[in-house]
Amino acid sequence: MDLYNNLIAVDIQLFAFMFGTRELHELKLSFKQSGKDQIIGRFMINEIQYSGIRSEDEMRFCLASMDKLKMVTKGYKKMEDSLLDFYFPNAEGRSFYDLSGDFYKAFSKVKNTCGMKADDIPMKYFIDSFIFCINLFGFYGSRMVAFPGFDDLLECIEMSGYKESDNEYDRRKLL
Repeated sequence: MDLYNNLIAVDIQLFAFMFGTRELHELKLSFKQSGKDQIIGRFMINEIQYSGIRSEDEMRFCLASMDKLKMVTKGYKKMEDSLLDFYFPNAEGRSFYDLSGDFYKAFSKVKNTCGMKADDIPMKYFIDSFIFCINLFGFYGSRMVAFPGFDDLLECIEMSGYKESDNEYDRRKLL
């Protein structure tokens, strides 16, 4: 509070973005119940719940964004090669966007097989599986392919740990 007040005194507005789990939300409720509205009013004003990928359209959007990425050198210099051209030079006109159907179906298959109840695919597992895909099946990978298919994506999703992730909040509710 002192830091906040000192900054306001010199005309500096503090913006704090807190990212957390449901425990942070429970802490906010605890502050509210114990009458600590000044903390909520200064530091916990708005709540936004972020979710992972909830549809094939959202998966398409993410993969279309990957198509736009350029490779960067160690010195952070942008190269001419896109991520796709660098890792899959023999993709023959295909793009990461084209993987969206198979990628989403592979995640859905793992989700159904494991009986997962979460409505979304957390971004962590999407990104991790994508990285496994380019590193394992890309041009410099140990199992290089021209372009990954459904089974390749399924393997990468399993490698990401998604199978074991489960929905922590639902598990905690059962205890």
